[in-house]
Amino acid sequence: METDSVGPNQKGAIGEALVFGGRIVPNPIEDEIRSFIEDTYSLAEDTPIRVSHGSADHFKVSTENGETVSARTDGAFTAKVIPEIYEDEIEWGRDGRITNKWNIQKEIHFPVEVKSGEYAELERDQKEVLEAISEANTEQHPMLVKVRIEKLPEEYEMSPRIL
Repeated sequence: METDSVGPNQKGAIGEALVFGGRIVPNPIEDEIRSFIEDTYSLAEDTPIRVSHGSADHFKVSTENGETVSARTDGAFTAKVIPEIYEDEIEWGRDGRITNKWNIQKEIHFPVEVKSGEYAELERDQKEVLEAISEANTEQHPMLVKVRIEKLPEEYEMSPRIL
């Protein structure tokens, strides 16, 4: 058996697997998304915030100097919420669940870029695209997740940040 060093691409793949590979959303990411939504949006009282995996997106934007840049995110998460303006329209079932949620819920999208390893940083195109998305008045909020994998297989660190 031969050994080989782990390069930047393999570190990136490991980080992406830790962020997107499970069936559930990692706690640090779900907590960051929930906090952001609670601070940013007016929600109907006593309604859940449901966070789930989404798919990667490809974005293309024009820069201030007229250059077009594009980037594909590593993945995404979505959050389904019920805005406060629909509070009077909520229909509750006997089991305590909202029966008409499909008609009144809003989906908020979080495109994600994952960076793993000690020196991993966003590339210029990635940074420009994510900043443009962040500054646009949309329901999309880009997220950068830094993953430290040096202590694998016992543990790893995950630091999500909405840009």
